[in-house]
Amino acid sequence: IAYYNGNSWSVMSADLTWISGIWGSSGIDVYAVGVQGHCGAKSHYNGVNWSTTPTEETYIAYSGIWGSAASDIWVTGTAYNMGSGYYISFMEHYNGTSWSQSGFYYNKHLYGVWGSSASDVFIVGDSGLITHYNGSNWSSMTSGTANTLNGIWGSSGSDVFAVGVNGTILHYNSSNWSSMTSGTANT
Repeated sequence: IAYYNGNSWSVMSADLTWISGIWGSSGIDVYAVGVQGHCGAKSHYNGVNWSTTPTEETYIAYSGIWGSAASDIWVTGTAYNMGSGYYISFMEHYNGTSWSQSGFYYNKHLYGVWGSSASDVFIVGDSGLITHYNGSNWSSMTSGTANTLNGIWGSSGSDVFAVGVNGTILHYNSSNWSSMTSGTANT
């Protein structure tokens, strides 16, 4: 992890093998998610040190993180079942006290997560998957693509962009998702 103090960059270690996402509510409350060895792991920075907590299960990878506040954080991840060969993706939520699982998708990876508020959260993944949280429930959205979506970001709940493989760019205007021309076939 590279840290910028306003004047220069320095390297910090969060004890993660691979980092796939970082988010913070302040300079003394930052989370990084990814992998430590063969386990998914979350690392928390308190302004002084990083403290890493790996999952107890192997073959789990966290892929994205976003929060609206220190007590409202969403994480996406995927677990691989060695016996069946299936992937199970999941969402976890932090309420300021503890983490809990919030939903599952079989044989689909979940990648990006972003929201405009605690009641307006989007998650993207394999095969054009977009799911939306309205503060109470998750529901699937029609993306109009079968391409994998890797990332999502917006300036508001009515100006959201999702990007993915083959140059896929989608835009959400609070009513529907529409495809945009990217000019590239790159992911």
